[in-house]
Amino acid sequence: MSERGRTGTREVDDPARNDELGPTRTNAGESPGLRVGSYGRGACWFLALLVLWGIAAGCAARRPPGSADTGPWEGNASWYGVDYHGRRAADGSRYNMYELTAAHRTLPFGTRLQVTNLANGRTVKVKVTDRGPFVDGRIIDMSFAAAQQLDILRAGVARVRVEVIG
Repeated sequence: MSERGRTGTREVDDPARNDELGPTRTNAGESPGLRVGSYGRGACWFLALLVLWGIAAGCAARRPPGSADTGPWEGNASWYGVDYHGRRAADGSRYNMYELTAAHRTLPFGTRLQVTNLANGRTVKVKVTDRGPFVDGRIIDMSFAAAQQLDILRAGVARVRVEVIG
């Protein structure tokens, strides 16, 4: 039975004694067993900073109002109502088809928009509470009430201009 200093190796015939001594440490030229402290503090700090950076990036607003990507846009709008009435919207609120709300792919929740029907000139002000639309070629989904004010219920889809107002 032999034991050496802190960074040396140990060879003990008694398995119970091996458990008391803890993990095997290796010296250069020896077979690698369990290496203790092979990553060091630098790697721990790096990992901690990487995690914090990921959290900070996830909390950042993607495209706040006033940035270059906030319009105005022109494109097709659609509406959604009965099938989603009472369900949770992406912002956590309950969708109410009788409120003036909208779904947009990227604008922050709570952004106020003015939507204009280009065919008849009618406008409505809505608040972004949900994500969508998930159909190619559409730029906004609106509540039943908003679509009613724009007179697009029957058609279902209309060409609109969307502007950020707050």
